[in-house]
Amino acid sequence: MDAIFTHALQVETALLQAQHPILAEVIARGHALLMDGKVFPLEDGKSAVVGSSTNALLSYHVNGTCTCKAHEFRAEPCKHRMARRLYERVSERLAEENECYDLTPDPAPPVATPLPEAPASVNVRVVVAGYEVQWTLRDVDETRLAGRLAALLAQYPKEGTASPSGAASAPQPPVCRFHGPMKASSKAPGSFYCTKKLHDGSYCLERGGAL
Repeated sequence: MDAIFTHALQVETALLQAQHPILAEVIARGHALLMDGKVFPLEDGKSAVVGSSTNALLSYHVNGTCTCKAHEFRAEPCKHRMARRLYERVSERLAEENECYDLTPDPAPPVATPLPEAPASVNVRVVVAGYEVQWTLRDVDETRLAGRLAALLAQYPKEGTASPSGAASAPQPPVCRFHGPMKASSKAPGSFYCTKKLHDGSYCLERGGAL
């Protein structure tokens, strides 16, 4: 899994968890399946085979529904459906970004030429619904990119600055890159830890320092 896809996956996971906090845990499990290389899209473009997180010989067919027991007996989406949904969201995001540029290699030379870099790009970290997200903006013009950046930052004021109503923003706890805000440690004051479990049943090892 390349770095661009991994970064886009982290962004989509955080956004989806912010939109559906009640499904944050199953979204995290779907994320883990993708990171483990368990999702295999099929040629029809509508379905995928998703491997089991506990049994290397077991896999499930996912196409709006899933053949696993969790899908059969629970109302909410299973982690296999969520993994496929995350894959689709990331693929769509990357496709939309690439449409902004003419990245088609010149067909004349027999050897493929490297794809050009975006003329203007910027990375910025913002807090979206309590989750720290790194946002990458790309454009063909620096002036237009600066306008888009200003509009983005206006939606998410910097921590410690006054909100539009004049109230000060409350400090946010450190954020686990997979599961969201961490919890303050009672044994080590000033430190934070993630309370979520991974797909194998062990606890997440992400730690954070003082605010």
